[in-house]
Amino acid sequence: FHDLNFTAGHNYTLAPLSEITILGSLNATGTCTAMINISPEVGYLASIISALPINVSYVRMRSVVASGGGTFTATHSMDLCCNTGWTFVPPPVKNLYWVGNTGNWNDGNHWSLTSGGAPAGCPPVETDNVIFDANSFTIPGQSVIMNAIGYCRNMNWTGVTNVPTFAIQGTSQFYISGSFTLDPAMHIMYTSIIILNAKTPGHTVTTAGHLMSRVWFNGIGGEWTLQDTFNSDYAVTLSGGTLNTNDQTINAVQFWVLGFYTPKTLNIGSSVFNLSGRQPFSLSNDGLTVTSGASVINLTND
Repeated sequence: FHDLNFTAGHNYTLAPLSEITILGSLNATGTCTAMINISPEVGYLASIISALPINVSYVRMRSVVASGGGTFTATHSMDLCCNTGWTFVPPPVKNLYWVGNTGNWNDGNHWSLTSGGAPAGCPPVETDNVIFDANSFTIPGQSVIMNAIGYCRNMNWTGVTNVPTFAIQGTSQFYISGSFTLDPAMHIMYTSIIILNAKTPGHTVTTAGHLMSRVWFNGIGGEWTLQDTFNSDYAVTLSGGTLNTNDQTINAVQFWVLGFYTPKTLNIGSSVFNLSGRQPFSLSNDGLTVTSGASVINLTND
């Protein structure tokens, strides 16, 4: 190509193992409300070759190799995994507070830089901490609805009032790159998947007694420690990073460790696993380390 233009708010899937040579410019300028996603098909790399400087902004990128002598810079952008040759400048870390009762997760009018404050105009990205507090919901029966892909760093519902509902609908996927904290005075409803994809240690998971569905621990270099009993009506999966069950009880249909990413560490201590599904406890030994104490695994499927 001479010039290659990508439009804000769209997803671009590059052909597997492709090489894209750009003689002029790559124009990929998203916004905080309409980021651009660039990646090849799963499991492959794609190459962008240019001798001239390439500058993109508000982009999420995975598995794209930059070469050719030019400089490649992605500002306000997310390095999801496995990119080489790029300089990423992520957005600054912000605290975003939910405001305005019922609304859609990706509506920037429901996120404020202060508790109960004016809308900031941008939905959360992977570097943002999201907070639901006493100023988020002023009347009962309100909902936070996620019907598309959602992102955040740490999510905290501690101290929320008026018993709101967090509803992840349809096939939506929710990516959390930090800690996950629910509160007893709320509801959570979903049949899709929550993906914990932290790349750093020291994160926690507090479910506050709520019944979870699919939860996937999937962060290269990430670490999570359970803070209370974990209940799930589906499979709990570890495919990258370190999971410390912290002697907590896990009630689930299945508990799987998959071989997608290495290394993986499972510290199960004295936890009790109560598993009710078929093929309930499955460990892939691909780069896996397991440490255990007086742990118990109860399998109840006939």
